[in-house]
Amino acid sequence: MTRTGMMAALLAGGLGALSPAGTAAAQIDTGGTALFWQTADRLAAGEALSEADWDAVFAHPGYAITEAAAQRRRAIVACMSAVFAPDGDVAATLAGFEGDWQAPVFPRICEHLQAVRARRAEIEAFAASPDMEALLDEAVAAAAAYLPAQTVADLPRPQAYLIVFEPQGLGRDGSIVTDALYTLDKPREENVQFIGHEFHHAYRETLRNVPAAPEAGVLLTQLDRLVHEGVASMIDKAGHIRAGTIPYQYPPEFTVWAAETPARLAAIDAALAELERSEEGYRAAARVVRDHSPSGGHMNGVYMAMAIEDGLGREALIAAQTGPLAFFTAYQAAATALDDGRFRFSEAAMANLQAISRVDP
Repeated sequence: MTRTGMMAALLAGGLGALSPAGTAAAQIDTGGTALFWQTADRLAAGEALSEADWDAVFAHPGYAITEAAAQRRRAIVACMSAVFAPDGDVAATLAGFEGDWQAPVFPRICEHLQAVRARRAEIEAFAASPDMEALLDEAVAAAAAYLPAQTVADLPRPQAYLIVFEPQGLGRDGSIVTDALYTLDKPREENVQFIGHEFHHAYRETLRNVPAAPEAGVLLTQLDRLVHEGVASMIDKAGHIRAGTIPYQYPPEFTVWAAETPARLAAIDAALAELERSEEGYRAAARVVRDHSPSGGHMNGVYMAMAIEDGLGREALIAAQTGPLAFFTAYQAAATALDDGRFRFSEAAMANLQAISRVDP
Protein backbone atom coordinates (compact mmCIF):
# COMPACT_ATOMS: atom_id res chain seq x y z
CA MET A 1 0.00 0.00 0.00
CA THR A 2 1.35 3.45 -0.89
CA ARG A 3 1.58 6.30 1.59
CA THR A 4 -1.38 7.95 -0.17
CA GLY A 5 -3.43 4.77 -0.04
CA MET A 6 -2.59 4.15 3.58
CA MET A 7 -3.51 7.72 4.46
CA ALA A 8 -6.89 7.40 2.76
CA ALA A 9 -7.61 4.08 4.45
CA LEU A 10 -6.72 5.42 7.86
CA LEU A 11 -8.74 8.59 7.48
CA ALA A 12 -11.71 6.55 6.36
CA GLY A 13 -11.63 4.82 9.74
CA GLY A 14 -12.47 8.05 11.54
CA LEU A 15 -10.43 10.67 13.35
CA GLY A 16 -9.73 10.74 17.05
CA ALA A 17 -7.21 12.25 19.39
CA LEU A 18 -3.85 13.50 18.21
CA SER A 19 -1.07 10.95 17.96
CA PRO A 20 2.31 11.56 19.63
CA ALA A 21 3.60 12.96 16.35
CA GLY A 22 0.76 15.47 16.12
CA THR A 23 -1.18 13.84 13.28
CA ALA A 24 -4.79 12.73 13.65
CA ALA A 25 -5.12 9.19 14.96
CA ALA A 26 -7.89 6.76 14.05
CA GLN A 27 -9.78 5.67 17.15
CA ILE A 28 -9.47 2.01 18.08
CA ASP A 29 -12.31 -0.02 16.58
CA THR A 30 -13.91 -2.32 19.19
CA GLY A 31 -16.88 -3.26 17.01
CA GLY A 32 -15.36 -6.67 16.34
CA THR A 33 -15.50 -7.50 20.05
CA ALA A 34 -19.22 -6.67 20.15
CA LEU A 35 -19.73 -8.69 16.96
CA PHE A 36 -18.00 -11.67 18.58
CA TRP A 37 -20.41 -11.63 21.54
CA GLN A 38 -23.44 -11.20 19.28
CA THR A 39 -22.34 -14.26 17.33
CA ALA A 40 -21.57 -16.23 20.50
CA ASP A 41 -25.03 -15.42 21.88
CA ARG A 42 -26.68 -16.67 18.70
CA LEU A 43 -24.74 -19.93 18.95
CA ALA A 44 -25.58 -20.27 22.65
CA ALA A 45 -29.26 -19.85 21.80
CA GLY A 46 -29.01 -22.91 19.55
CA GLU A 47 -29.06 -21.04 16.25
CA ALA A 48 -27.35 -22.81 13.36
CA LEU A 49 -25.32 -20.15 11.58
CA SER A 50 -25.09 -20.25 7.80
CA GLU A 51 -22.06 -19.51 5.64
CA ALA A 52 -23.66 -16.13 4.95
CA ASP A 53 -23.76 -15.45 8.69
CA TRP A 54 -20.07 -16.25 9.00
CA ASP A 55 -19.34 -14.21 5.88
CA ALA A 56 -20.85 -11.25 7.71
CA VAL A 57 -18.52 -11.83 10.68
CA PHE A 58 -15.44 -12.02 8.46
CA ALA A 59 -16.50 -8.95 6.52
CA HIS A 60 -15.54 -6.97 9.62
CA PRO A 61 -12.06 -5.53 8.88
CA GLY A 62 -10.51 -7.03 12.01
CA TYR A 63 -11.72 -10.54 11.28
CA ALA A 64 -10.87 -10.09 7.60
CA ILE A 65 -7.25 -9.52 8.66
CA THR A 66 -7.20 -12.81 10.61
CA GLU A 67 -8.15 -14.68 7.46
CA ALA A 68 -5.99 -12.72 5.01
CA ALA A 69 -2.89 -12.80 7.20
CA ALA A 70 -3.21 -16.17 8.94
CA GLN A 71 -6.10 -18.18 7.43
CA ARG A 72 -7.95 -18.40 10.76
CA ARG A 73 -11.58 -18.52 9.61
CA ARG A 74 -11.96 -22.32 9.73
CA ALA A 75 -10.53 -22.55 13.23
CA ILE A 76 -12.50 -19.59 14.60
CA VAL A 77 -15.77 -20.91 13.16
CA ALA A 78 -15.15 -24.45 14.42
CA CYS A 79 -14.05 -23.40 17.89
CA MET A 80 -16.77 -20.81 18.42
CA SER A 81 -19.34 -23.47 17.52
CA ALA A 82 -17.70 -26.03 19.81
CA VAL A 83 -17.37 -23.66 22.76
CA PHE A 84 -20.66 -21.73 22.62
CA ALA A 85 -23.28 -23.98 20.98
CA PRO A 86 -25.35 -26.10 23.43
CA ASP A 87 -24.35 -29.28 21.61
CA GLY A 88 -20.75 -28.15 21.05
CA ASP A 89 -18.00 -30.67 21.76
CA VAL A 90 -14.45 -29.32 21.84
CA ALA A 91 -12.78 -32.73 22.02
CA ALA A 92 -14.74 -34.05 19.04
CA THR A 93 -14.02 -30.87 17.09
CA LEU A 94 -10.29 -31.16 17.69
CA ALA A 95 -10.32 -34.85 16.77
CA GLY A 96 -11.95 -33.96 13.48
CA PHE A 97 -8.98 -31.80 12.49
CA GLU A 98 -6.20 -34.25 13.40
CA GLY A 99 -3.75 -34.38 10.52
CA ASP A 100 -5.01 -31.10 9.09
CA TRP A 101 -2.30 -28.70 7.91
CA GLN A 102 -3.49 -26.25 10.56
CA ALA A 103 -4.04 -28.87 13.28
CA PRO A 104 -1.93 -27.06 15.95
CA VAL A 105 -4.04 -23.91 15.56
CA PHE A 106 -7.35 -25.49 16.59
CA PRO A 107 -6.54 -26.41 20.23
CA ARG A 108 -4.91 -23.02 20.73
CA ILE A 109 -8.03 -21.17 19.59
CA CYS A 110 -10.54 -23.49 21.30
CA GLU A 111 -8.71 -23.24 24.63
CA HIS A 112 -8.55 -19.47 24.27
CA LEU A 113 -12.27 -19.16 23.55
CA GLN A 114 -13.10 -21.28 26.58
CA ALA A 115 -11.20 -18.75 28.71
CA VAL A 116 -12.92 -15.90 26.88
CA ARG A 117 -16.37 -17.34 27.63
CA ALA A 118 -15.65 -17.27 31.37
CA ARG A 119 -14.44 -13.66 31.36
CA ARG A 120 -16.99 -11.82 29.26
CA ALA A 121 -17.61 -8.97 31.72
CA GLU A 122 -13.89 -8.21 32.04
CA ILE A 123 -13.40 -8.22 28.28
CA GLU A 124 -16.36 -5.93 27.64
CA ALA A 125 -15.14 -3.49 30.31
CA PHE A 126 -11.63 -3.55 28.87
CA ALA A 127 -12.89 -2.83 25.35
CA ALA A 128 -14.69 0.25 26.67
CA SER A 129 -11.71 1.52 28.68
CA PRO A 130 -10.30 4.92 27.63
CA ASP A 131 -6.86 3.60 28.61
CA MET A 132 -6.72 1.73 25.30
CA GLU A 133 -6.00 4.96 23.42
CA ALA A 134 -3.07 5.83 25.70
CA LEU A 135 -1.73 2.30 25.31
CA LEU A 136 -1.83 2.57 21.52
CA ASP A 137 -0.04 5.92 21.55
CA GLU A 138 2.74 4.44 23.69
CA ALA A 139 2.96 1.52 21.26
CA VAL A 140 3.36 3.91 18.31
CA ALA A 141 6.26 5.55 20.15
CA ALA A 142 7.85 2.10 20.60
CA ALA A 143 7.46 1.39 16.88
CA ALA A 144 8.89 4.80 15.98
CA ALA A 145 12.21 3.86 17.59
CA TYR A 146 12.82 1.49 14.63
CA LEU A 147 11.39 3.59 11.80
CA PRO A 148 12.71 6.56 9.82
CA ALA A 149 11.90 9.72 11.74
CA GLN A 150 9.42 11.08 9.21
CA THR A 151 7.33 7.89 9.04
CA VAL A 152 5.31 8.41 12.21
CA ALA A 153 5.44 12.19 11.82
CA ASP A 154 3.86 12.06 8.36
CA LEU A 155 1.17 9.42 8.87
CA PRO A 156 -1.81 9.05 11.22
CA ARG A 157 -1.71 6.17 13.64
CA PRO A 158 -2.68 2.98 11.79
CA GLN A 159 -6.19 1.71 12.38
CA ALA A 160 -6.32 -0.76 15.27
CA TYR A 161 -9.03 -3.38 15.75
CA LEU A 162 -9.75 -5.06 19.10
CA ILE A 163 -11.47 -8.39 18.48
CA VAL A 164 -11.56 -11.91 19.95
CA PHE A 165 -9.79 -14.66 18.02
CA GLU A 166 -6.63 -16.12 19.58
CA PRO A 167 -3.80 -14.97 21.87
CA GLN A 168 -1.82 -12.87 19.42
CA GLY A 169 -1.87 -9.79 17.19
CA LEU A 170 -1.48 -9.25 13.45
CA GLY A 171 -0.49 -6.36 11.22
CA ARG A 172 -1.53 -6.16 7.58
CA ASP A 173 -2.43 -3.62 4.90
CA GLY A 174 -1.73 -0.63 7.10
CA SER A 175 -3.87 -1.85 10.02
CA ILE A 176 -3.40 -4.00 13.11
CA VAL A 177 -5.65 -6.40 14.99
CA THR A 178 -5.16 -7.61 18.56
CA ASP A 179 -7.07 -10.06 20.72
CA ALA A 180 -8.98 -8.51 23.61
CA LEU A 181 -8.24 -11.14 26.29
CA TYR A 182 -4.60 -11.48 25.29
CA THR A 183 -4.17 -7.71 25.49
CA LEU A 184 -6.11 -7.52 28.76
CA ASP A 185 -3.88 -10.08 30.48
CA LYS A 186 -0.48 -8.87 29.29
CA PRO A 187 1.65 -6.74 31.63
CA ARG A 188 1.48 -3.15 30.39
CA GLU A 189 5.11 -2.81 29.28
CA GLU A 190 4.91 -6.06 27.30
CA ASN A 191 1.62 -4.82 25.83
CA VAL A 192 3.29 -1.63 24.64
CA GLN A 193 6.06 -3.67 23.03
CA PHE A 194 3.71 -6.28 21.55
CA ILE A 195 1.38 -3.71 19.97
CA GLY A 196 4.40 -1.63 18.96
CA HIS A 197 5.63 -4.69 17.03
CA GLU A 198 2.33 -4.83 15.14
CA PHE A 199 2.32 -1.08 14.49
CA HIS A 200 5.84 -1.41 13.09
CA HIS A 201 4.48 -3.90 10.54
CA ALA A 202 1.77 -1.45 9.48
CA TYR A 203 4.19 1.45 9.08
CA ARG A 204 6.90 -0.63 7.36
CA GLU A 205 4.54 -1.43 4.50
CA THR A 206 5.15 2.15 3.35
CA LEU A 207 8.94 1.56 3.33
CA ARG A 208 9.54 -1.79 1.74
CA ASN A 209 11.04 -2.09 -1.70
CA VAL A 210 11.35 -5.69 -2.86
CA PRO A 211 11.66 -5.79 -6.66
CA ALA A 212 12.51 -9.23 -7.98
CA ALA A 213 13.81 -10.97 -11.05
CA PRO A 214 11.08 -12.79 -13.01
CA GLU A 215 9.57 -15.68 -11.02
CA ALA A 216 11.73 -14.94 -7.94
CA GLY A 217 8.98 -13.19 -6.00
CA VAL A 218 8.06 -16.32 -4.05
CA LEU A 219 11.61 -16.52 -2.67
CA LEU A 220 11.99 -12.80 -2.03
CA THR A 221 8.69 -12.83 -0.14
CA GLN A 222 9.95 -15.53 2.23
CA LEU A 223 13.26 -13.71 2.75
CA ASP A 224 11.42 -10.46 3.38
CA ARG A 225 9.61 -12.09 6.29
CA LEU A 226 12.96 -12.15 8.09
CA VAL A 227 13.23 -8.39 7.58
CA HIS A 228 9.59 -7.70 8.43
CA GLU A 229 9.56 -9.76 11.63
CA GLY A 230 13.19 -9.21 12.57
CA VAL A 231 13.17 -5.43 12.87
CA ALA A 232 9.74 -5.42 14.56
CA SER A 233 11.00 -8.03 17.02
CA MET A 234 13.68 -5.63 18.21
CA ILE A 235 10.78 -3.94 20.01
CA ASP A 236 9.46 -6.96 21.92
CA LYS A 237 11.86 -9.90 21.66
CA ALA A 238 15.48 -8.71 21.52
CA GLY A 239 15.50 -7.80 25.21
CA HIS A 240 14.25 -11.26 26.16
CA ILE A 241 16.84 -12.98 23.98
CA ARG A 242 19.64 -10.97 25.55
CA ALA A 243 18.31 -11.69 29.05
CA GLY A 244 17.58 -15.36 28.39
CA THR A 245 13.91 -14.90 29.28
CA ILE A 246 10.71 -15.80 27.41
CA PRO A 247 8.10 -13.25 26.27
CA TYR A 248 4.60 -13.45 27.75
CA GLN A 249 2.74 -16.62 26.69
CA TYR A 250 5.50 -17.69 24.28
CA PRO A 251 6.30 -21.42 24.21
CA PRO A 252 9.38 -22.68 26.07
CA GLU A 253 10.92 -23.46 22.67
CA PHE A 254 11.64 -19.73 22.36
CA THR A 255 15.11 -20.02 23.92
CA VAL A 256 15.89 -23.13 21.85
CA TRP A 257 14.85 -21.37 18.65
CA ALA A 258 17.15 -18.48 19.54
CA ALA A 259 20.13 -20.76 20.17
CA GLU A 260 19.62 -22.71 16.93
CA THR A 261 19.45 -19.66 14.66
CA PRO A 262 22.98 -19.96 13.17
CA ALA A 263 22.26 -23.53 12.04
CA ARG A 264 19.02 -22.44 10.40
CA LEU A 265 20.73 -19.55 8.64
CA ALA A 266 23.33 -22.02 7.33
CA ALA A 267 20.54 -24.04 5.71
CA ILE A 268 19.13 -20.88 4.13
CA ASP A 269 22.62 -19.95 2.96
CA ALA A 270 23.01 -23.32 1.23
CA ALA A 271 19.68 -22.88 -0.55
CA LEU A 272 20.70 -19.44 -1.80
CA ALA A 273 24.22 -20.49 -2.77
CA GLU A 274 22.93 -23.46 -4.80
CA LEU A 275 19.93 -21.59 -6.18
CA GLU A 276 18.64 -22.77 -9.53
CA ARG A 277 17.24 -19.71 -11.27
CA SER A 278 13.98 -21.18 -12.49
CA GLU A 279 10.42 -21.13 -11.23
CA GLU A 280 10.85 -24.49 -9.52
CA GLY A 281 14.27 -23.49 -8.18
CA TYR A 282 12.85 -20.35 -6.59
CA ARG A 283 9.99 -22.33 -5.08
CA ALA A 284 12.35 -24.96 -3.68
CA ALA A 285 14.54 -22.32 -2.08
CA ALA A 286 11.47 -20.55 -0.69
CA ARG A 287 10.41 -23.80 0.97
CA VAL A 288 13.82 -24.10 2.62
CA VAL A 289 13.56 -20.56 3.98
CA ARG A 290 10.03 -21.23 5.25
CA ASP A 291 10.92 -24.59 6.81
CA HIS A 292 13.94 -23.11 8.60
CA SER A 293 12.13 -20.04 9.93
CA PRO A 294 10.21 -20.99 13.09
CA SER A 295 7.69 -18.53 14.46
CA GLY A 296 7.18 -17.03 11.01
CA GLY A 297 10.73 -15.72 10.65
CA HIS A 298 10.86 -13.83 13.95
CA MET A 299 13.86 -15.68 15.38
CA ASN A 300 16.08 -15.63 12.29
CA GLY A 301 15.17 -12.03 11.61
CA VAL A 302 15.77 -10.69 15.10
CA TYR A 303 19.14 -12.49 15.27
CA MET A 304 20.19 -10.61 12.15
CA ALA A 305 18.63 -7.33 13.29
CA MET A 306 20.40 -7.50 16.65
CA ALA A 307 23.72 -7.99 14.87
CA ILE A 308 23.11 -5.00 12.61
CA GLU A 309 22.24 -2.76 15.55
CA ASP A 310 25.20 -4.02 17.61
CA GLY A 311 27.70 -3.81 14.77
CA LEU A 312 26.58 -0.80 12.75
CA GLY A 313 24.13 1.09 14.96
CA ARG A 314 20.39 1.58 15.01
CA GLU A 315 20.31 4.06 12.13
CA ALA A 316 21.92 1.44 9.89
CA LEU A 317 19.28 -1.09 10.94
CA ILE A 318 16.47 1.37 10.22
CA ALA A 319 17.92 2.06 6.78
CA ALA A 320 18.35 -1.66 6.03
CA GLN A 321 14.67 -2.66 6.37
CA THR A 322 13.62 -1.73 2.83
CA GLY A 323 14.05 -5.32 1.63
CA PRO A 324 16.05 -8.56 1.84
CA LEU A 325 19.12 -7.42 -0.09
CA ALA A 326 19.64 -4.31 2.02
CA PHE A 327 19.03 -6.31 5.21
CA PHE A 328 21.32 -9.23 4.33
CA THR A 329 24.04 -6.85 3.10
CA ALA A 330 23.90 -4.86 6.35
CA TYR A 331 24.01 -8.08 8.35
CA GLN A 332 27.13 -9.22 6.51
CA ALA A 333 28.83 -5.90 7.22
CA ALA A 334 27.80 -6.07 10.88
CA ALA A 335 29.03 -9.64 11.31
CA THR A 336 32.36 -8.60 9.81
CA ALA A 337 32.60 -5.53 12.04
CA LEU A 338 31.75 -7.49 15.19
CA ASP A 339 34.25 -10.22 14.27
CA ASP A 340 32.97 -12.46 17.06
CA GLY A 341 32.56 -15.69 15.14
CA ARG A 342 28.87 -15.33 14.36
CA PHE A 343 27.43 -16.84 11.20
CA ARG A 344 28.12 -15.14 7.86
CA PHE A 345 26.50 -15.83 4.52
CA SER A 346 28.65 -17.17 1.70
CA GLU A 347 29.74 -15.10 -1.28
CA ALA A 348 27.73 -17.38 -3.57
CA ALA A 349 24.55 -16.85 -1.54
CA MET A 350 24.97 -13.09 -1.51
CA ALA A 351 25.73 -13.02 -5.24
CA ASN A 352 22.54 -14.91 -6.03
CA LEU A 353 20.51 -12.66 -3.74
CA GLN A 354 21.96 -9.64 -5.54
CA ALA A 355 21.11 -11.15 -8.92
CA ILE A 356 17.47 -11.90 -8.13
CA SER A 357 16.86 -8.64 -6.29
CA ARG A 358 17.78 -6.37 -9.21
CA VAL A 359 18.33 -3.49 -6.83
CA ASP A 360 21.39 -1.90 -5.27
CA PRO A 361 21.87 -2.75 -1.59
